[in-house]
Amino acid sequence: MTLGKLAVLLTAVALAATGQLVLKHGMVEAQDTSRGSDRSLLLAAASSPWIIGGLMIFAASAVAWLLTLARIPLSVAYPFNALGYVAILLASALVLHERTNLWMWLGTLLVGAGLVLIVVMAPASSASPVTPTHAQEKAATISAADAQTALEPGSTPLPPRRAR
Repeated sequence: MTLGKLAVLLTAVALAATGQLVLKHGMVEAQDTSRGSDRSLLLAAASSPWIIGGLMIFAASAVAWLLTLARIPLSVAYPFNALGYVAILLASALVLHERTNLWMWLGTLLVGAGLVLIVVMAPASSASPVTPTHAQEKAATISAADAQTALEPGSTPLPPRRAR
């Protein structure tokens, strides 16, 4: 995995965790607003700049995640979401002042250790398994050309098919 690919992956995870924190803050604020003004929680949340901002952060996270999926095998990329668990637990304790306990930290530590194992033990791959090789593309082109020459007189040729 190149440094650029890792940077996009970590950006996706960081944006997702940040989006969660912003949405949580927005929902706490929306709940307070709805209680004090007899507005529904849904309307208070829909008009909250924190909720709108959190959703925009999630949209940016989704774009970064799609870029990641185009470049890194899912079996390697997805475990990196565990970093989000660590970041959210830490930020919820420090920023949102939520209570945590030893078991939460121990569980998060085990998830982080699992991530390290997956990254260290992941098989090296030079190309994504979904990408067809040059030989497969050439074979598909030859097959399409052979199909064109085998047409009966008066028949209409079909457009060439793309390799799967």
